[in-house]
Formats: sequence, structure tokens, C-alpha cells
Amino acid sequence: MNVFSVLLSLIIITALIASIIRILHCPRTKTQQTVLIVLRLLFSIVLIVIFFEPSIQFERLPRLSRKIPVLIDNSASMSLFSPESSIIPCIKTISSINDVSSKRDQRFEFYSFGDTLKKVSPDHYSFTEASSTFPVVNDYKYLNNAHSLIIISDANWTNSVPLASIAENKSAYYLKLPKPHPAASINLEISSPDHSLKNPVHIKCNINGFLSDTSALTFRCVSAGNVLAQKRVNGLSGQIQDTFNVKLPEMKPGLHIVRFQALLDDSLVAEYRHLQQIARDVFYYKTQFFKPSVDNRFLLLAFSRDSSFSSSADVTPDLLIVTGYANENAARLSPVAENGLLLFAGSLPCNVKKTSLTTTLITDLSNYSGFNRIESSSLPTIPVVHNCLQTPLSRIYAWVSSNNGAQIDTLPALYTSVFSNKKALFLSLSNFWKWDFSPLVSDRGEEHAFPFSRRIVETVKEILLSNLSATYVSYINNDTHLSNLLIFEHHIPQTFEFNEQVTIRCTVNDISGRRLDSTVTTNVNGSGVIKTPFKSLPEGRYLYSTSLTGRKGKYTFSDSVFIRPDNREFLVNSQNEYIFTDIAQPFNTADSVFFTNILNGTITDATVPVKDTFTISRNWALLLLLLLIYGTELFLRRYWKLD
Repeated sequence: MNVFSVLLSLIIITALIASIIRILHCPRTKTQQTVLIVLRLLFSIVLIVIFFEPSIQFERLPRLSRKIPVLIDNSASMSLFSPESSIIPCIKTISSINDVSSKRDQRFEFYSFGDTLKKVSPDHYSFTEASSTFPVVNDYKYLNNAHSLIIISDANWTNSVPLASIAENKSAYYLKLPKPHPAASINLEISSPDHSLKNPVHIKCNINGFLSDTSALTFRCVSAGNVLAQKRVNGLSGQIQDTFNVKLPEMKPGLHIVRFQALLDDSLVAEYRHLQQIARDVFYYKTQFFKPSVDNRFLLLAFSRDSSFSSSADVTPDLLIVTGYANENAARLSPVAENGLLLFAGSLPCNVKKTSLTTTLITDLSNYSGFNRIESSSLPTIPVVHNCLQTPLSRIYAWVSSNNGAQIDTLPALYTSVFSNKKALFLSLSNFWKWDFSPLVSDRGEEHAFPFSRRIVETVKEILLSNLSATYVSYINNDTHLSNLLIFEHHIPQTFEFNEQVTIRCTVNDISGRRLDSTVTTNVNGSGVIKTPFKSLPEGRYLYSTSLTGRKGKYTFSDSVFIRPDNREFLVNSQNEYIFTDIAQPFNTADSVFFTNILNGTITDATVPVKDTFTISRNWALLLLLLLIYGTELFLRRYWKLD
């Protein structure tokens, strides 16, 4: 309690005592004195409540349901734990107790979880679902209110679970499973692709799985039909954990699909596709500063510090940096390479008069990963140039909100478009050098601040890299399991214009010659990547071909894809009892007495009281009550003719 609160309390109490003494010393009947004192006391109490808004904390025993949920993990990994001898007898025993119970409100309820949580009958389990998502207990009333919880699971869940919530105000029990009998399976995954985009690139492939019999396993890396690397291991059995390190040979700049494959006795059993981008050793840039400014200096410093860029007057540049541009300078612009980029910073090539806002408030730069962690509140205000291009914007990397005095406008700050039939990046801000001195947050794992000018360089680099590939590449992501839609990622050559209408045709052939087709008509977007879905396919190896047709011709691409069941659940090699250590008690019995005792609550831990807090907040009802008490006293004083 602070000094003001103490002082206010003393004033109210002093006024109350003084008023009571005054009432007692005035000639009134005992009844009148008692009524007036009670009204004064009520008035003071309500006044104190209004000022201090007291909180009342109390404990109570929670109202628990007598129905006990039984959570059964229906994921495919449960089939590895001999369910016929361990899981199913337990479920049948629990179900038999329900059959003989006469109390409808005191029984076991069965729930299955895997891909989703659902209420099921005791015989509804298949142990085939592709994931194991444990429900958040607090999100479900029937789980949260139960006094006990029975979990039948290997606890190798695919989601992160707040463990404390599982056993909060309840007792939890879990079935202790026997050792699993893993199924033969191999899984490949790229764990740490080399972040360098320059030759030579090193890629590390992780290998996990299980082999029941001694076998010869071959790992290979393939690209464009050529075997780039191969590793053969004989006599493998049991649990497998290995790595396959590959140094890619010299590749041309652009996009390349690299496939990692595992062959068991020369039969393909696993595949992982990796889209590798190869950059040139260096991008050349040239500057044309039509007006001097501090921005020019900071742009030059940013590009000169990046090893991917080099200034050269002897070659046609990949990047032309332009500041202070005006329409009369159009004829003086230097040429750029065929797949080059124009960067207009602080000025726009407009056919109409430009307008600059003198005050701006940066509010959102989250559209692009290079800007999504800027603390915008710490940035100083800088002028923003209105967008006045006649051509549509291709891709917006960053936005600003500016206050022009009458309203707040949201404007693009960094975006791509086309100028003189060339791809151009426009930075519609001036005096942006000030942001290099602002405390921008770290990004991409950096421990130091990531300057704004550096972010511009990274954006330019990304665009130039995408411009490198003059060929059409159609890539299928790695989520190619049974029942999943195939997702084709079509990387569009830079010869296609933004918003140009294109037709994409996908054809898939199986080994029997059966053919499936899909055709989509769409428009080229700013990212240069178009995703199209394709129907799910049965297990097997397929050849696919795709075509891209637009105004400037037709491109084709072909490759292969391997479809197989999702085997991630079969990589489980033990029950994860560590999760249950502090929250649940194990049992490994199918004895009906044990479950009957749980149902009757005889082995349930003491229920933990729940703390509730009731706060009397300041509101209109209290104010009306205060006025009512005051009005009642005035009325009675007039009625009794005391004034």
C-alpha cells in the first residue's frame, strides 16, 4: 500500500468516525441513529471498494468428472509394440468394466488420437495413422475435468505438449509397452545443405532406419541422370544411423535438382530431392549517381563489403545502381546484362510529377523474410516517394505507412517492376542511410545488428540469383507419401513477363505406361515460382514431364519421382518413458481390479485445491449503489425532519 492509499484511507475513516460522533450527539431516536450510522458505514465501505478495487482469493476443490478418458495412440508406430499381446488385452479389460458397471456417469470413455482426436468405441483402432499428435488437455473440457487419465501411447509425439497440463488436478497412468519390433525402413533427409551457392557445394545427407536382415545398402547422389557420388555398405542389420557427405561437381549457374537415393539389394527404398541453386562467382555492378547524396555513399559501402559483388567498368554490369534519376536522364542510362537488374534508390522514373512526404512512420516490413524482424518503432522518420509507375508492381518486399497530415497511407517501400523491358527494383525512400544507425534487431542468426543497406544487398542478390536460370525447372517437394497431393513447383524462366498468362501441363507415367494429365492456366507472379497440385498416387516409381507455354514459346522439363508410404512412424525404437517420468504412473497389467480402483477413485492422489481470485472492479453498478445510499439518507433526513 502506497502513501496515497494510506492517506486516503485515513481521510475516509476519520470522516466516518466524525460523522458517527455527530449523529450520536444530536437529539434523535435510537432507531434513527442506528439507521444513519449503518448508511454512513455502507457509504464508506462502497467508497473504499471503488477506490481500491480489492481482490479476494479463495481455494476450492475442483468439480471433477467421474468419467475417465482413455487416450489411445492410433499412429502407425504403435503397431511395432506387439499390440495383440500388450495393447489390445488392456483395452478389452477396460471395456469389460464398462459392460458390468451400473453407473452411467461413472465409466471409461475411449478417445483415439493420431492425426486428430476423436471419441471412439473400444474396438476402433487400426494403428495406421501417419502422425501422433497428443491433445492439449486444457483445450478439452472432458479431459481437463477428469479426476484420472489413462494413456496408451509410445509417447513419440509429433507435437510439443505442455506436460504439466496432462496431470494437472488429476492422476495420470500410462501403459508400459514392451520392446518394439521395428519394421524395415530407411529415411533420408538433408540436415545441413551448404549455405554457399558457389562451386563446389557440400551437402550432408542423414540416414536413419532399421533393417531386420543383413543386407547390402547403397546410397547414391544423382543429378540430370548422372551419378555424382555413391556409397555402398554391406552386412548392415538392426538400427541404422549414418551420414552421406557429397561434394557436388562444378555446375552451371542456375537451378539443379539433386536426388539422394537409398537402394536395398539394388531396389530403390528411399529418395530425397534437393533443389540446389548455383551462383556465379561474382556479380558486377555499376553506379550512376545523377545527384550527390549520403545515400550514395552507404549503398557503395554495402555492395563493396559483399564478396558476391564487384565494381567493374570493363564488362556489361549485372546491376546498375541509379540515384537522383529524372526523365531527362533516360538516354544516359548505361546498359545492363541480359539477365541484369536496375536498382532505382530514392527516385522513381515517373511520367508524372513526384511527391515526397516529409514525415513517415515505419510500421510493417514483414512481407519478406529479410525484413521481418525489424523493430520499426526504433526507426527515425524519413521521406518516402510516392509510387507513380505506370506498370504494375511485380513483387513487394517491404511496406511503410506514412502520415501526410490528413490520413495515413500504406505505400510500397521496396518492390520490383519493369523499366525499359528490364527487371527493376525500386527503393522509394530517401535518406535511408539513417536506418543504418538505428538499432535494428539481429537477423538470420547474426549476433550483431543487420544494417538496412545490407538488407537491400540481400534482396538484390536474391533477384539476380533467380535471374540466372534461363531454363525451366519443375520440382516436386519431398512430401510425396501415399494419400498426399503432389505439389509441383514450377520455376519460371526470366524471359516470361510479370502477369503473363501461361499454360502448365503435367504428365505422370507409371511403369505400366498408365498416363495421368493435369493442365492449369495461370499468370506469372512476382516470385517467379508457380505451384500446382496433382492427385495422390499409389506407391511406386513414376516418370513425369511438364510443359510451360506462353507468348514467347514453350519450355519442357522431365524427371522421375518415387512415391512410398510415410515411414517416419516406423523409425521409433522405444517407448519415450522420459515424458511420463514426472507426470504419470506406469502400469503393465490387464487386471480388472486395477482399473476398477481407478474408476472408483481409491488409488487417485489427493485432489489439489484450485485457487480462484475474485476482483471487485470499479463499475457503474457500484457508482449507482453509492448514489442510492446517499439518496436514501437524504430522503430519510427529510422524512424525519432532521434538517
